[in-house]
Amino acid sequence: MIHYERGWWWKRAVNAVGAVTTGIVFIVLVVTKFREGAWLVAVTIPLLVLWLRSIHRHYAAVANALSVRDLQPVDQIDIADVAIVPIADIHRGTLRP
Repeated sequence: MIHYERGWWWKRAVNAVGAVTTGIVFIVLVVTKFREGAWLVAVTIPLLVLWLRSIHRHYAAVANALSVRDLQPVDQIDIADVAIVPIADIHRGTLRP
């Protein structure tokens, strides 16, 4: 279940106004300054977005591979030596294969 904090719709509206404003300014700058170098920004921004999305997909794939969702107790091997290591989350990377 998704939990929304108080005033979430207001924050979403402000974010949407900022996104639309930024988009309009970007279009105006590209149209008016294309020959003066705005083409570089028009090419670089989509490439950066694609690059960051590929990084996100990689992290999502790693999180899915390390998930203990389908891990069976028989998949775990007895551990001879025990060490206490503080970790942020329990996943396959923190368990002994």
